[in-house]
Amino acid sequence: MQKKYLSVFIIFTAILFMPGCNKIPEKIQSPSIKIDLTENDNGKKYTVRFSGGIKNENSDTAFIGYKGNVVLADPSKDDKAVDSLSFSFPVILPFDSGIINIKAERSEEEVMQILELLNLSREKLIAEKSVERFNIDEKFIKLDTVTYKTRGIVKLLKDRLNEKN
Repeated sequence: MQKKYLSVFIIFTAILFMPGCNKIPEKIQSPSIKIDLTENDNGKKYTVRFSGGIKNENSDTAFIGYKGNVVLADPSKDDKAVDSLSFSFPVILPFDSGIINIKAERSEEEVMQILELLNLSREKLIAEKSVERFNIDEKFIKLDTVTYKTRGIVKLLKDRLNEKN
């Protein structure tokens, strides 16, 4: 009888400490966007600034060379992309967040599509030269993971220690 309980305990412990599947980020945390308008002799210039974060929810795995795109998509048109903004991180450690800060120049036509998608005021942009939206509804934001590698945190730290020696 005691062997049965010991076997159950060993199996339970093994399952508990088995490394799980790597969970890749699926969404962008706290997405916000700001659009600035500047005018000069050459005409109008639109600057789109996007910020947000992606979280590594793994306890023992780091993401190396993580590259992705923030896709502004229209859910009423089968998630058709209105704009896409690229970003990358050299490393995202376990339980850490990669902070996305993207600055991109866009044409007037591209900016008008973003304004329409996010229900932002064109008139306010023209009058105040700036418009922003915090905590964009996730139905408008898609995270497109392009590429990444994973490495166990212990291996990563050993490799970094060996590089210094």
